[in-house]
Amino acid sequence: MDRVTTSPPNGCDFRGPFKPAFAAEGVGWAACSAPPFSGAPLSGPAPEVEAFLAYLRAKGHKVTPQRKGIAVAAFSTHAHFTSEQLYEIARSADPEVGRVTVYRTLEHLVASGMVEELSIAKGVSTYEHTAGHSHHDHLVCLRCGKVTEFQDERVENALHAAAESSGWTPGHHFLKAYGICPACSGPAGLA
Repeated sequence: MDRVTTSPPNGCDFRGPFKPAFAAEGVGWAACSAPPFSGAPLSGPAPEVEAFLAYLRAKGHKVTPQRKGIAVAAFSTHAHFTSEQLYEIARSADPEVGRVTVYRTLEHLVASGMVEELSIAKGVSTYEHTAGHSHHDHLVCLRCGKVTEFQDERVENALHAAAESSGWTPGHHFLKAYGICPACSGPAGLA
């Protein structure tokens, strides 16, 4: 996956003008810096993990070692991931983690506003964590499935203008544009 955008200096930007779903409930988002993905587990609790655990507590949900491990796995990568990939990563750290626990924890991560469900391929939900990433949109290759993230103010301005001209108050959006990537459209890709 290509990343065209860069993280904001403090690493804690959430897409658009919106804060995590729990911000209005008195659970604050501490200033933080999102760690780069090294392929290795995080050495200690990342601020994103601690914020997610605070969300669980604020909602009256249990904070278990398995949920914490799943959150660590989700926030350890800046790549898109499926629930099955997250399960494999979490299970490599804790063989007792079950699929149902991963699915339920993913639901909480999405509800918290810290992880977004993308559904890029038919029938497969893909996720990415939003902590440490500024808003971006996605280009998806119809042949190989490659996803390229991009930011373009012209797209943002056009979507806001379209909303306003229809009498809507612009909020946030998720844009997926489908096409053929350079690798698939080049001479080798046309065969």
